[in-house]
Amino acid sequence: MLDGCFDFAHTVLTKEGAFFPFGETADASGVRSMVGGYNGEEHPSPREIYDLLLGAFRESARDSKISAAALAADVTVPTEYESPYPDAVRVLVEAPGYSRFVYRPYRVIEPSGMGRLFRRGREVAYGEVFSVSMPPQLSWPGV
Repeated sequence: MLDGCFDFAHTVLTKEGAFFPFGETADASGVRSMVGGYNGEEHPSPREIYDLLLGAFRESARDSKISAAALAADVTVPTEYESPYPDAVRVLVEAPGYSRFVYRPYRVIEPSGMGRLFRRGREVAYGEVFSVSMPPQLSWPGV
């Protein structure tokens, strides 16, 4: 699930330069589903979309509809983590008894003058992935 989130974020970063929160869930049999959020607004706040998805994941976990979740967001890395780049793909990875934020710092590189002339796309440079233990964000039955 983490790789799926990183891969999709990479695709959108190279195309758009940023992304809205999205996620992936797995049910008890391991079937995975990508999930996006929409609040009806043409230009929603990324925080609203994150909260919308987090709420849906909480409800699904509480009702035992999912066994794991990954929720990706485009964030600024807290300074205490001394990231090589200020921006990161941050993925909340959670399952019963496990909850971490996994950060993949990045920098979007816009094409140069000649690159624009030849219609080359953006490139993304990445720093080293790191993770931070988090208190559970979802409501897992029996945990």
